[in-house]
Amino acid sequence: MNASAPLGSPARRVRVVTLIDILSMSGGAERLALLAATRLDPERFDSTLAVSRWPPPSEGIGGEPAQRARELVEQSNARFLPLGHSKKAEIAPWVKLGRFLRSERTDVLHAHKFGSNVWGSLVGTLARVPVVLAGPIASSPSRRPTVDE
Repeated sequence: MNASAPLGSPARRVRVVTLIDILSMSGGAERLALLAATRLDPERFDSTLAVSRWPPPSEGIGGEPAQRARELVEQSNARFLPLGHSKKAEIAPWVKLGRFLRSERTDVLHAHKFGSNVWGSLVGTLARVPVVLAGPIASSPSRRPTVDE
């Protein structure tokens, strides 16, 4: 495939980055992001799964579900982009994502969950990604999501 061919031409695959906060087989949004990134047709799409919290924090989020999910990514045609986010108000992982989006000339950024939606919308816009998709989230009144999630 020709990387310099215009988008939409048969010679250029659409570059899609799927963004999620944690990699897991157990959560609904996590599983959706994982399956979306790993099941795109490799003839038509160049898929990357960006995970903001990788390696996973030690508070029980990682473990076997994260390792199984990582193996699924490795077995697919999708690339894996660990961002290394671990602290609140940490900017370096989002700068890394922005640089990746620009250098790869990403066509679509598809974010899942609140924090990824907020950061993805901001970084995707600054990186001039033509299509930024930030999906809805479910939230109960007793638990409001924070930007850091």
